[in-house]
Amino acid sequence: DAKAAQAVRDIVSALVILGGETEPLREGARVAVEGESEEGTVTEVVSQSEWSFYQVSGAIGEEELARAKESEEEAHEGLAGGSGRIVRVTVLLDSDTAVQLWRGDIAKVRTTGAANLPFQTIPHPDAIVRLLGGFVAVEAGSPMAFRLRRMCLNALRSFLERPTMCRAFAAAGFAPELARFSLGLSPSVAKMPLSVENLEGRLFAIDTFDRGAAFLHGPKRGAAASAVRREFYPPGALRTFAMMPGNTMPAPLATFARANQVQHASSKDLFVLFLLRDGTVWSFGINQYHCLGQGPQRLDLNVPNPVKAPSGVRFTQVAAGMYHALAVASNGSLFGWGDNYYGQLGSGGTMEYNAPFLVPFFAEKKVKVIGCGTDHSLIFADDVLYANGQNNASQLGHVTTDSKSIIPVPVEGAAGLKVAQLAGGTDFSALLTREGELYTWGRGVAAGRGQRQPGVALRCDVPEAKGPHVQLVAGYKVLMVLAASGGLYSIGTDASTTGHEKVRQWGRVAFPGDAKITFASLCTTHGVALSGRKVFTWGKKGGDWLGQRAGAQNNTHKPALVAMPPGQSALPYTCVASNKRTYLLSGME
Repeated sequence: DAKAAQAVRDIVSALVILGGETEPLREGARVAVEGESEEGTVTEVVSQSEWSFYQVSGAIGEEELARAKESEEEAHEGLAGGSGRIVRVTVLLDSDTAVQLWRGDIAKVRTTGAANLPFQTIPHPDAIVRLLGGFVAVEAGSPMAFRLRRMCLNALRSFLERPTMCRAFAAAGFAPELARFSLGLSPSVAKMPLSVENLEGRLFAIDTFDRGAAFLHGPKRGAAASAVRREFYPPGALRTFAMMPGNTMPAPLATFARANQVQHASSKDLFVLFLLRDGTVWSFGINQYHCLGQGPQRLDLNVPNPVKAPSGVRFTQVAAGMYHALAVASNGSLFGWGDNYYGQLGSGGTMEYNAPFLVPFFAEKKVKVIGCGTDHSLIFADDVLYANGQNNASQLGHVTTDSKSIIPVPVEGAAGLKVAQLAGGTDFSALLTREGELYTWGRGVAAGRGQRQPGVALRCDVPEAKGPHVQLVAGYKVLMVLAASGGLYSIGTDASTTGHEKVRQWGRVAFPGDAKITFASLCTTHGVALSGRKVFTWGKKGGDWLGQRAGAQNNTHKPALVAMPPGQSALPYTCVASNKRTYLLSGME
Protein backbone atom coordinates (compact mmCIF):
# COMPACT_ATOMS: atom_id res chain seq x y z
CA ASP A 1 0.00 0.00 0.00
CA ALA A 2 0.98 3.66 -0.16
CA LYS A 3 2.16 3.75 3.46
CA ALA A 4 4.41 0.73 3.01
CA ALA A 5 5.77 2.09 -0.28
CA GLN A 6 6.65 5.37 1.44
CA ALA A 7 8.38 3.52 4.26
CA VAL A 8 10.51 1.57 1.77
CA ARG A 9 11.28 4.77 -0.13
CA ASP A 10 12.39 6.46 3.09
CA ILE A 11 14.63 3.64 4.24
CA VAL A 12 16.32 3.24 0.87
CA SER A 13 16.85 6.99 0.76
CA ALA A 14 18.62 6.80 4.11
CA LEU A 15 20.75 3.96 2.81
CA VAL A 16 21.67 5.86 -0.34
CA ILE A 17 22.93 8.65 1.91
CA LEU A 18 24.74 6.48 4.46
CA GLY A 19 25.35 3.14 2.81
CA GLY A 20 27.53 3.95 -0.16
CA GLU A 21 30.72 2.82 1.55
CA THR A 22 29.32 -0.31 3.14
CA GLU A 23 26.94 -1.42 0.35
CA PRO A 24 28.62 -0.59 -2.97
CA LEU A 25 26.65 -3.35 -4.69
CA ARG A 26 23.21 -2.56 -3.37
CA GLU A 27 20.32 -2.91 -5.78
CA GLY A 28 20.14 0.09 -8.09
CA ALA A 29 23.88 0.84 -8.15
CA ARG A 30 25.50 1.62 -11.51
CA VAL A 31 28.38 -0.77 -12.19
CA ALA A 32 30.80 -2.00 -14.82
CA VAL A 33 31.53 -5.70 -15.28
CA GLU A 34 34.97 -6.91 -16.29
CA GLY A 35 34.77 -8.46 -19.77
CA GLU A 36 31.57 -6.62 -20.71
CA SER A 37 31.69 -3.62 -23.07
CA GLU A 38 28.82 -1.72 -21.46
CA GLU A 39 27.73 -0.66 -18.02
CA GLY A 40 24.62 -1.80 -16.21
CA THR A 41 22.49 -1.60 -13.09
CA VAL A 42 22.53 -4.05 -10.19
CA THR A 43 19.08 -5.60 -10.02
CA GLU A 44 19.72 -8.31 -7.41
CA VAL A 45 22.17 -8.97 -4.58
CA VAL A 46 21.72 -12.31 -2.79
CA SER A 47 23.56 -12.64 0.51
CA GLN A 48 24.40 -15.90 2.25
CA SER A 49 21.48 -15.23 4.58
CA GLU A 50 19.01 -14.84 1.72
CA TRP A 51 20.44 -17.86 -0.09
CA SER A 52 19.83 -19.93 3.02
CA PHE A 53 16.29 -18.61 3.15
CA TYR A 54 15.73 -19.61 -0.49
CA GLN A 55 17.12 -23.10 0.15
CA VAL A 56 14.90 -23.72 3.13
CA SER A 57 11.79 -22.38 1.37
CA GLY A 58 12.44 -24.54 -1.72
CA ALA A 59 12.59 -21.55 -4.03
CA ILE A 60 15.79 -22.69 -5.80
CA GLY A 61 15.88 -24.86 -8.89
CA GLU A 62 18.28 -27.74 -9.48
CA GLU A 63 20.33 -25.73 -11.98
CA GLU A 64 20.84 -22.90 -9.49
CA LEU A 65 21.78 -25.34 -6.74
CA ALA A 66 24.35 -26.95 -9.02
CA ARG A 67 25.80 -23.56 -9.94
CA ALA A 68 25.96 -22.53 -6.29
CA LYS A 69 27.79 -25.73 -5.36
CA GLU A 70 30.22 -25.17 -8.19
CA SER A 71 30.83 -21.63 -7.04
CA GLU A 72 31.68 -22.84 -3.54
CA GLU A 73 34.53 -24.86 -5.01
CA GLU A 74 35.91 -21.81 -6.78
CA ALA A 75 37.45 -18.71 -5.27
CA HIS A 76 35.83 -17.54 -2.01
CA GLU A 77 37.16 -14.05 -1.78
CA GLY A 78 33.65 -12.54 -1.55
CA LEU A 79 33.31 -8.80 -1.11
CA ALA A 80 32.40 -6.05 1.30
CA GLY A 81 34.61 -7.29 4.11
CA GLY A 82 33.80 -10.97 4.43
CA SER A 83 34.43 -14.16 2.48
CA GLY A 84 31.26 -15.68 1.13
CA ARG A 85 28.86 -13.00 2.38
CA ILE A 86 27.47 -12.39 -1.12
CA VAL A 87 26.47 -15.48 -3.10
CA ARG A 88 25.13 -13.97 -6.31
CA VAL A 89 24.83 -10.60 -8.06
CA THR A 90 22.64 -9.95 -11.10
CA VAL A 91 23.47 -6.99 -13.35
CA LEU A 92 21.12 -5.74 -16.07
CA LEU A 93 23.33 -4.31 -18.82
CA ASP A 94 22.16 -1.30 -20.80
CA SER A 95 21.39 -3.59 -23.72
CA ASP A 96 18.80 -5.36 -21.52
CA THR A 97 21.07 -8.40 -21.16
CA ALA A 98 21.17 -9.88 -17.67
CA VAL A 99 24.51 -11.12 -16.29
CA GLN A 100 24.73 -13.28 -13.17
CA LEU A 101 27.96 -13.46 -11.17
CA TRP A 102 28.58 -16.01 -8.41
CA ARG A 103 30.86 -15.67 -5.38
CA GLY A 104 34.45 -15.36 -6.67
CA ASP A 105 33.34 -13.81 -9.97
CA ILE A 106 31.65 -10.97 -8.10
CA ALA A 107 35.09 -9.36 -7.86
CA LYS A 108 34.68 -8.50 -11.57
CA VAL A 109 32.04 -5.92 -10.67
CA ARG A 110 33.18 -2.32 -10.28
CA THR A 111 30.98 0.55 -9.16
CA THR A 112 30.96 3.57 -11.46
CA GLY A 113 29.42 6.20 -9.20
CA ALA A 114 26.70 7.01 -6.75
CA ALA A 115 23.32 5.42 -7.34
CA ASN A 116 21.18 7.59 -9.58
CA LEU A 117 17.85 6.36 -8.28
CA PRO A 118 15.24 9.11 -7.76
CA PHE A 119 14.91 8.73 -4.01
CA GLN A 120 14.09 11.75 -1.86
CA THR A 121 16.60 13.64 0.25
CA ILE A 122 16.51 13.29 4.04
CA PRO A 123 18.11 16.39 5.51
CA HIS A 124 18.12 15.62 9.24
CA PRO A 125 20.49 13.03 10.75
CA ASP A 126 17.97 12.18 13.45
CA ALA A 127 15.47 11.21 10.76
CA ILE A 128 18.01 8.86 9.22
CA VAL A 129 18.72 7.36 12.63
CA ARG A 130 15.03 6.76 13.24
CA LEU A 131 14.54 5.12 9.86
CA LEU A 132 17.46 2.75 10.28
CA GLY A 133 16.64 1.90 13.87
CA GLY A 134 12.96 1.43 13.18
CA PHE A 135 13.49 -0.92 10.27
CA VAL A 136 16.06 -3.04 12.09
CA ALA A 137 13.56 -3.61 14.90
CA VAL A 138 10.98 -5.16 12.55
CA GLU A 139 10.83 -8.88 11.75
CA ALA A 140 11.75 -9.80 8.16
CA GLY A 141 9.83 -12.48 6.31
CA SER A 142 10.56 -11.95 2.64
CA PRO A 143 13.62 -11.72 0.38
CA MET A 144 13.01 -7.98 -0.07
CA ALA A 145 12.96 -7.45 3.68
CA PHE A 146 16.14 -9.51 4.05
CA ARG A 147 17.93 -7.30 1.54
CA LEU A 148 16.83 -4.08 3.19
CA ARG A 149 17.80 -5.39 6.61
CA ARG A 150 21.23 -6.40 5.36
CA MET A 151 21.79 -2.90 4.05
CA CYS A 152 20.45 -1.39 7.28
CA LEU A 153 22.75 -3.51 9.41
CA ASN A 154 25.83 -2.69 7.36
CA ALA A 155 24.96 0.99 7.30
CA LEU A 156 24.39 0.94 11.04
CA ARG A 157 27.76 -0.66 11.61
CA SER A 158 29.54 2.07 9.70
CA PHE A 159 27.27 4.65 11.29
CA LEU A 160 27.90 3.54 14.87
CA GLU A 161 31.67 3.36 14.51
CA ARG A 162 31.59 7.09 15.18
CA PRO A 163 30.94 7.79 18.90
CA THR A 164 29.03 11.00 18.17
CA MET A 165 26.67 9.08 15.90
CA CYS A 166 26.29 6.40 18.54
CA ARG A 167 25.10 9.02 21.01
CA ALA A 168 22.76 10.45 18.39
CA PHE A 169 21.27 7.02 17.83
CA ALA A 170 20.64 6.54 21.55
CA ALA A 171 19.27 10.07 21.90
CA ALA A 172 16.84 9.41 19.06
CA GLY A 173 15.10 6.87 21.27
CA PHE A 174 15.82 3.66 19.40
CA ALA A 175 17.98 1.91 22.00
CA PRO A 176 14.99 -0.08 23.36
CA GLU A 177 13.95 -1.22 19.89
CA LEU A 178 17.50 -2.23 19.05
CA ALA A 179 17.73 -4.15 22.31
CA ARG A 180 14.50 -6.04 21.63
CA PHE A 181 15.82 -7.16 18.27
CA SER A 182 18.93 -8.99 19.47
CA LEU A 183 21.14 -8.53 16.36
CA GLY A 184 23.01 -11.68 17.32
CA LEU A 185 23.87 -10.46 20.79
CA SER A 186 23.50 -12.61 23.86
CA PRO A 187 20.45 -11.56 25.91
CA SER A 188 22.66 -10.15 28.64
CA VAL A 189 24.26 -7.73 26.18
CA ALA A 190 21.15 -7.00 24.13
CA LYS A 191 19.31 -5.55 27.11
CA MET A 192 22.08 -3.05 27.89
CA PRO A 193 21.38 0.58 26.96
CA LEU A 194 23.14 1.64 23.80
CA SER A 195 26.28 3.55 24.71
CA VAL A 196 29.81 4.16 23.62
CA GLU A 197 31.04 1.85 26.39
CA ASN A 198 29.34 -1.25 24.98
CA LEU A 199 29.67 -0.20 21.37
CA GLU A 200 32.35 -2.77 20.55
CA GLY A 201 30.08 -5.71 21.33
CA ARG A 202 27.19 -4.24 19.37
CA LEU A 203 29.32 -3.49 16.32
CA PHE A 204 30.63 -7.02 16.48
CA ALA A 205 27.10 -8.44 16.54
CA ILE A 206 25.91 -6.23 13.69
CA ASP A 207 28.92 -7.19 11.62
CA THR A 208 28.33 -10.91 12.11
CA PHE A 209 24.53 -11.05 12.08
CA ASP A 210 23.18 -13.41 9.45
CA ARG A 211 19.65 -14.79 9.75
CA GLY A 212 20.25 -17.79 7.50
CA ALA A 213 23.47 -18.81 9.21
CA ALA A 214 21.73 -18.58 12.58
CA PHE A 215 19.61 -21.51 11.46
CA LEU A 216 22.11 -23.35 9.30
CA HIS A 217 24.98 -22.96 11.76
CA GLY A 218 27.53 -22.21 9.06
CA PRO A 219 30.78 -21.11 10.77
CA LYS A 220 31.03 -17.33 10.83
CA ARG A 221 33.95 -15.01 10.35
CA GLY A 222 36.14 -14.95 13.40
CA ALA A 223 36.07 -16.82 16.66
CA ALA A 224 34.12 -14.37 18.71
CA ALA A 225 31.34 -14.32 16.15
CA SER A 226 30.55 -17.94 16.72
CA ALA A 227 31.04 -17.71 20.46
CA VAL A 228 28.42 -15.00 20.75
CA ARG A 229 26.18 -16.63 18.16
CA ARG A 230 25.75 -19.68 20.36
CA GLU A 231 23.70 -17.49 22.69
CA PHE A 232 21.64 -15.97 19.89
CA TYR A 233 18.08 -17.11 20.33
CA PRO A 234 16.33 -17.72 17.01
CA PRO A 235 13.55 -15.43 15.81
CA GLY A 236 10.11 -16.84 15.07
CA ALA A 237 8.44 -20.01 16.27
CA LEU A 238 10.31 -23.26 16.71
CA ARG A 239 9.12 -26.83 17.00
CA THR A 240 10.38 -29.07 19.77
CA PHE A 241 11.06 -32.72 18.92
CA ALA A 242 12.05 -35.55 21.23
CA MET A 243 13.61 -39.01 21.12
CA MET A 244 13.00 -41.05 24.26
CA PRO A 245 12.12 -44.57 25.41
CA GLY A 246 9.48 -45.91 23.05
CA ASN A 247 10.15 -43.19 20.48
CA THR A 248 13.19 -43.84 18.28
CA MET A 249 12.48 -41.14 15.69
CA PRO A 250 12.26 -37.43 16.47
CA ALA A 251 8.59 -36.64 17.10
CA PRO A 252 6.89 -33.39 18.16
CA LEU A 253 6.73 -32.95 21.93
CA ALA A 254 2.94 -33.23 21.93
CA THR A 255 2.69 -33.27 25.73
CA PHE A 256 3.77 -29.62 25.94
CA ALA A 257 1.24 -27.17 24.50
CA ARG A 258 3.81 -24.34 24.34
CA ALA A 259 6.53 -26.35 22.64
CA ASN A 260 6.66 -23.89 19.73
CA GLN A 261 7.67 -21.08 22.11
CA VAL A 262 10.84 -22.70 23.45
CA GLN A 263 13.91 -20.70 22.50
CA HIS A 264 16.57 -22.33 24.66
CA ALA A 265 16.98 -25.55 26.63
CA SER A 266 19.47 -26.62 29.30
CA SER A 267 20.11 -29.94 31.02
CA LYS A 268 23.07 -31.45 32.81
CA ASP A 269 21.39 -34.83 33.12
CA LEU A 270 18.35 -35.52 35.29
CA PHE A 271 16.08 -32.54 34.65
CA VAL A 272 15.46 -30.11 31.81
CA LEU A 273 14.86 -26.35 31.70
CA PHE A 274 12.98 -24.71 28.82
CA LEU A 275 13.29 -20.93 28.43
CA LEU A 276 10.29 -19.58 26.52
CA ARG A 277 10.10 -16.47 24.38
CA ASP A 278 8.04 -14.66 27.01
CA GLY A 279 10.87 -15.00 29.55
CA THR A 280 9.27 -17.76 31.62
CA VAL A 281 11.14 -20.94 32.57
CA TRP A 282 9.50 -24.36 32.50
CA SER A 283 11.04 -27.48 34.04
CA PHE A 284 10.49 -31.23 34.14
CA GLY A 285 12.32 -34.41 35.10
CA ILE A 286 13.53 -35.73 38.45
CA ASN A 287 12.71 -33.28 41.26
CA GLN A 288 15.48 -34.20 43.68
CA TYR A 289 16.24 -31.33 46.12
CA HIS A 290 13.46 -29.27 44.47
CA CYS A 291 15.61 -28.76 41.37
CA LEU A 292 12.45 -28.16 39.28
CA GLY A 293 11.83 -24.94 41.20
CA GLN A 294 8.07 -25.47 41.38
CA GLY A 295 7.47 -24.96 45.06
CA PRO A 296 7.11 -27.40 47.97
CA GLN A 297 5.83 -30.33 45.88
CA ARG A 298 8.45 -33.05 45.33
CA LEU A 299 6.84 -34.97 42.48
CA ASP A 300 8.89 -35.87 39.44
CA LEU A 301 7.34 -34.47 36.26
CA ASN A 302 7.25 -35.83 32.71
CA VAL A 303 5.53 -32.71 31.38
CA PRO A 304 7.02 -29.18 31.60
CA ASN A 305 5.51 -26.88 34.20
CA PRO A 306 6.47 -23.28 35.00
CA VAL A 307 8.94 -22.60 37.79
CA LYS A 308 7.50 -20.41 40.52
CA ALA A 309 9.39 -17.22 39.76
CA PRO A 310 8.65 -13.99 41.66
CA SER A 311 5.89 -11.92 40.08
CA GLY A 312 7.01 -9.82 37.12
CA VAL A 313 10.43 -11.47 36.78
CA ARG A 314 11.37 -12.47 33.24
CA PHE A 315 14.49 -14.47 32.45
CA THR A 316 16.97 -14.27 29.58
CA GLN A 317 19.38 -17.14 30.38
CA VAL A 318 19.15 -20.48 32.19
CA ALA A 319 21.67 -23.13 33.21
CA ALA A 320 21.13 -26.53 34.83
CA GLY A 321 23.47 -28.39 37.17
CA MET A 322 22.96 -31.90 38.52
CA TYR A 323 20.31 -30.83 41.05
CA HIS A 324 20.45 -27.03 40.98
CA ALA A 325 19.73 -24.29 38.48
CA LEU A 326 20.57 -20.66 37.74
CA ALA A 327 18.69 -18.05 35.73
CA VAL A 328 19.50 -14.47 34.76
CA ALA A 329 16.65 -11.97 34.92
CA SER A 330 16.07 -9.28 32.30
CA ASN A 331 17.63 -6.65 34.60
CA GLY A 332 20.86 -8.66 34.98
CA SER A 333 20.18 -10.04 38.47
CA LEU A 334 20.76 -13.72 39.31
CA PHE A 335 18.24 -16.24 40.62
CA GLY A 336 18.86 -19.80 41.78
CA TRP A 337 16.99 -22.81 43.12
CA GLY A 338 17.43 -26.47 44.02
CA ASP A 339 20.26 -28.23 45.84
CA ASN A 340 22.56 -26.05 47.92
CA TYR A 341 24.47 -28.56 50.05
CA TYR A 342 27.83 -27.31 48.77
CA GLY A 343 26.73 -23.68 48.49
CA GLN A 344 26.25 -23.96 44.72
CA LEU A 345 23.50 -21.32 44.86
CA GLY A 346 25.83 -18.75 46.46
CA SER A 347 23.29 -17.78 49.10
CA GLY A 348 25.77 -17.70 51.97
CA GLY A 349 24.19 -20.83 53.49
CA THR A 350 23.41 -24.42 52.55
CA MET A 351 19.61 -24.46 52.65
CA GLU A 352 17.96 -25.76 49.47
CA TYR A 353 15.38 -23.58 47.70
CA ASN A 354 12.21 -24.93 46.13
CA ALA A 355 11.66 -21.87 43.91
CA PRO A 356 13.82 -19.15 42.31
CA PHE A 357 15.27 -16.67 44.80
CA LEU A 358 17.36 -13.56 44.22
CA VAL A 359 21.02 -14.31 45.01
CA PRO A 360 22.04 -11.43 47.32
CA PHE A 361 25.68 -11.33 46.23
CA PHE A 362 24.66 -10.37 42.67
CA ALA A 363 21.74 -8.10 43.56
CA GLU A 364 23.68 -4.97 42.56
CA LYS A 365 25.71 -6.58 39.78
CA LYS A 366 24.95 -7.20 36.11
CA VAL A 367 25.30 -10.87 35.31
CA LYS A 368 26.32 -11.54 31.71
CA VAL A 369 27.13 -15.26 31.44
CA ILE A 370 26.31 -18.26 33.64
CA GLY A 371 27.23 -21.95 33.68
CA CYS A 372 26.71 -24.89 36.02
CA GLY A 373 28.99 -27.72 36.97
CA THR A 374 27.71 -30.83 38.70
CA ASP A 375 27.67 -29.20 42.16
CA HIS A 376 29.16 -25.77 41.51
CA SER A 377 28.26 -22.59 39.65
CA LEU A 378 30.12 -20.15 37.40
CA ILE A 379 28.97 -16.55 37.02
CA PHE A 380 30.48 -13.73 34.93
CA ALA A 381 29.27 -10.41 36.31
CA ASP A 382 30.62 -6.87 36.01
CA ASP A 383 33.61 -8.28 34.08
CA VAL A 384 34.65 -10.56 36.95
CA LEU A 385 34.31 -14.36 36.88
CA TYR A 386 32.97 -15.85 40.12
CA ALA A 387 32.47 -19.43 41.28
CA ASN A 388 30.80 -21.07 44.28
CA GLY A 389 29.86 -24.55 45.44
CA GLN A 390 31.92 -27.73 45.68
CA ASN A 391 35.69 -27.24 45.50
CA ASN A 392 37.15 -30.67 46.29
CA ALA A 393 39.04 -30.65 42.97
CA SER A 394 39.78 -26.90 42.75
CA GLN A 395 36.90 -26.57 40.28
CA LEU A 396 36.17 -23.11 41.68
CA GLY A 397 39.53 -21.85 40.50
CA HIS A 398 40.21 -20.67 44.02
CA VAL A 399 43.32 -21.92 45.77
CA THR A 400 42.21 -22.94 49.25
CA THR A 401 42.01 -25.98 51.51
CA ASP A 402 38.23 -25.59 51.79
CA SER A 403 36.23 -28.23 49.96
CA LYS A 404 33.42 -25.79 49.19
CA SER A 405 32.48 -22.11 49.16
CA ILE A 406 28.97 -20.97 50.03
CA ILE A 407 29.61 -17.47 48.67
CA PRO A 408 30.94 -16.55 45.22
CA VAL A 409 34.71 -16.13 44.99
CA PRO A 410 36.74 -14.78 42.03
CA VAL A 411 38.30 -17.38 39.76
CA GLU A 412 42.07 -16.94 39.87
CA GLY A 413 43.73 -16.48 36.50
CA ALA A 414 40.55 -15.21 34.81
CA ALA A 415 40.99 -11.47 35.42
CA GLY A 416 40.57 -9.43 32.24
CA LEU A 417 39.13 -12.28 30.17
CA LYS A 418 36.10 -11.47 28.02
CA VAL A 419 33.97 -14.49 28.83
CA ALA A 420 31.52 -15.76 26.23
CA GLN A 421 30.61 -19.23 27.56
CA LEU A 422 30.95 -21.17 30.80
CA ALA A 423 30.63 -24.89 31.58
CA GLY A 424 31.66 -27.35 34.24
CA GLY A 425 31.54 -31.01 35.21
CA THR A 426 32.12 -32.92 38.43
CA ASP A 427 35.75 -31.95 38.97
CA PHE A 428 36.59 -29.34 36.35
CA SER A 429 35.47 -26.00 34.92
CA ALA A 430 36.02 -24.27 31.58
CA LEU A 431 35.36 -21.04 29.74
CA LEU A 432 35.52 -19.72 26.21
CA THR A 433 36.55 -16.15 25.58
CA ARG A 434 34.97 -13.97 22.92
CA GLU A 435 38.12 -14.60 20.88
CA GLY A 436 37.45 -18.35 20.98
CA GLU A 437 40.22 -19.27 23.43
CA LEU A 438 39.70 -22.14 25.88
CA TYR A 439 40.62 -21.83 29.57
CA THR A 440 40.22 -24.66 32.09
CA TRP A 441 40.83 -25.38 35.77
CA GLY A 442 40.30 -28.21 38.25
CA ARG A 443 41.95 -31.57 38.84
CA GLY A 444 39.68 -33.64 36.64
CA VAL A 445 41.04 -35.33 33.52
CA ALA A 446 38.47 -33.37 31.52
CA ALA A 447 40.33 -30.16 32.40
CA GLY A 448 42.63 -31.37 29.64
CA ARG A 449 45.96 -30.33 31.10
CA GLY A 450 47.21 -32.84 33.68
CA GLN A 451 48.04 -31.45 37.10
CA ARG A 452 49.33 -28.01 36.05
CA GLN A 453 48.18 -25.54 38.72
CA PRO A 454 44.68 -27.05 38.93
CA GLY A 455 43.31 -24.16 40.99
CA VAL A 456 44.10 -21.46 38.43
CA ALA A 457 42.43 -20.77 35.10
CA LEU A 458 44.98 -21.41 32.38
CA ARG A 459 44.71 -21.44 28.62
CA CYS A 460 44.25 -24.95 27.29
CA ASP A 461 45.36 -25.87 23.78
CA VAL A 462 43.50 -28.66 22.00
CA PRO A 463 45.82 -30.72 19.74
CA GLU A 464 44.75 -30.90 16.09
CA ALA A 465 41.95 -28.37 16.56
CA LYS A 466 41.95 -25.87 13.70
CA GLY A 467 41.02 -22.29 14.33
CA PRO A 468 39.26 -20.82 17.36
CA HIS A 469 36.60 -22.60 19.39
CA VAL A 470 32.95 -21.66 19.08
CA GLN A 471 31.08 -23.86 21.59
CA LEU A 472 31.76 -25.39 24.99
CA VAL A 473 30.01 -28.59 26.17
CA ALA A 474 30.48 -30.35 29.50
CA GLY A 475 29.16 -33.61 30.91
CA TYR A 476 30.01 -34.95 34.35
CA LYS A 477 33.37 -36.40 33.31
CA VAL A 478 33.80 -35.18 29.71
CA LEU A 479 34.63 -31.80 28.18
CA MET A 480 33.94 -31.03 24.52
CA VAL A 481 34.84 -28.05 22.36
CA LEU A 482 33.59 -27.25 18.87
CA ALA A 483 36.07 -25.56 16.55
CA ALA A 484 35.10 -22.96 13.95
CA SER A 485 36.26 -25.43 11.31
CA GLY A 486 33.41 -27.79 12.29
CA GLY A 487 35.56 -30.28 14.21
CA LEU A 488 34.33 -31.56 17.58
CA TYR A 489 37.00 -32.51 20.15
CA SER A 490 36.66 -34.13 23.57
CA ILE A 491 38.55 -35.38 26.60
CA GLY A 492 37.42 -37.30 29.66
CA THR A 493 37.13 -40.60 31.46
CA ASP A 494 33.73 -41.82 30.18
CA ALA A 495 34.54 -43.96 27.13
CA SER A 496 30.88 -44.18 26.10
CA THR A 497 30.39 -40.43 25.63
CA THR A 498 33.77 -39.03 24.53
CA GLY A 499 32.96 -40.19 20.98
CA HIS A 500 36.46 -41.53 20.30
CA GLU A 501 38.89 -44.15 21.66
CA LYS A 502 41.49 -41.80 23.20
CA VAL A 503 40.19 -41.97 26.74
CA ARG A 504 41.90 -39.45 29.06
CA GLN A 505 43.35 -37.65 26.03
CA TRP A 506 42.11 -35.03 23.61
CA GLY A 507 40.73 -36.58 20.44
CA ARG A 508 38.57 -35.61 17.51
CA VAL A 509 35.10 -37.11 17.30
CA ALA A 510 34.80 -38.69 13.84
CA PHE A 511 31.46 -38.32 12.04
CA PRO A 512 30.25 -40.20 8.95
CA GLY A 513 31.13 -38.37 5.74
CA ASP A 514 33.49 -36.12 7.73
CA ALA A 515 30.46 -33.98 8.59
CA LYS A 516 31.14 -30.45 9.82
CA ILE A 517 29.44 -30.07 13.17
CA THR A 518 27.53 -26.92 14.07
CA PHE A 519 26.16 -27.64 17.55
CA ALA A 520 26.55 -30.39 20.19
CA SER A 521 25.17 -31.47 23.56
CA LEU A 522 26.23 -34.08 26.11
CA CYS A 523 24.95 -35.88 29.21
CA THR A 524 25.81 -39.06 31.13
CA THR A 525 24.02 -41.42 28.74
CA HIS A 526 24.86 -40.01 25.32
CA GLY A 527 25.91 -37.16 23.06
CA VAL A 528 24.12 -35.38 20.21
CA ALA A 529 25.54 -33.29 17.38
CA LEU A 530 24.03 -31.36 14.47
CA SER A 531 25.30 -30.79 10.96
CA GLY A 532 22.79 -28.87 8.85
CA ARG A 533 19.73 -31.11 8.67
CA LYS A 534 21.65 -34.13 9.96
CA VAL A 535 21.49 -35.38 13.55
CA PHE A 536 24.17 -37.69 15.00
CA THR A 537 24.14 -39.56 18.31
CA TRP A 538 26.48 -41.79 20.32
CA GLY A 539 26.64 -43.15 23.86
CA LYS A 540 25.63 -46.07 26.07
CA LYS A 541 23.88 -49.06 24.50
CA GLY A 542 20.20 -49.88 24.73
CA GLY A 543 18.63 -46.48 24.35
CA ASP A 544 15.83 -45.28 22.11
CA TRP A 545 17.15 -41.80 22.81
CA LEU A 546 19.96 -42.59 20.34
CA GLY A 547 17.36 -42.95 17.58
CA GLN A 548 17.49 -45.30 14.62
CA ARG A 549 21.17 -45.14 13.80
CA ALA A 550 22.25 -46.04 10.27
CA GLY A 551 24.30 -49.27 10.41
CA ALA A 552 25.76 -48.60 13.85
CA GLN A 553 23.60 -50.46 16.34
CA ASN A 554 26.47 -52.65 17.57
CA ASN A 555 28.94 -49.86 18.31
CA THR A 556 27.02 -47.07 19.97
CA HIS A 557 30.16 -45.36 21.25
CA LYS A 558 30.83 -43.94 17.79
CA PRO A 559 28.58 -41.27 16.21
CA ALA A 560 26.07 -42.42 13.60
CA LEU A 561 23.41 -40.68 11.57
CA VAL A 562 19.90 -40.72 13.02
CA ALA A 563 16.98 -41.58 10.71
CA MET A 564 14.45 -38.76 10.47
CA PRO A 565 10.69 -39.27 9.98
CA PRO A 566 9.53 -39.37 6.32
CA GLY A 567 8.67 -35.90 5.06
CA GLN A 568 10.33 -34.21 8.03
CA SER A 569 11.49 -30.78 6.85
CA ALA A 570 12.20 -28.97 10.10
CA LEU A 571 15.77 -27.72 10.35
CA PRO A 572 17.41 -28.42 13.75
CA TYR A 573 18.55 -25.19 15.38
CA THR A 574 19.90 -26.56 18.63
CA CYS A 575 19.78 -29.74 20.70
CA VAL A 576 19.99 -30.86 24.30
CA ALA A 577 20.89 -34.29 25.63
CA SER A 578 19.24 -35.26 28.89
CA ASN A 579 19.19 -38.54 30.80
CA LYS A 580 17.76 -41.05 28.28
CA ARG A 581 16.18 -38.19 26.33
CA THR A 582 17.14 -36.13 23.27
CA TYR A 583 15.42 -32.85 22.44
CA LEU A 584 15.76 -30.95 19.16
CA LEU A 585 14.64 -27.36 18.67
CA SER A 586 13.88 -26.85 14.99
CA GLY A 587 12.73 -23.96 12.86
CA MET A 588 12.48 -22.50 9.34
CA GLU A 589 10.34 -25.32 7.98
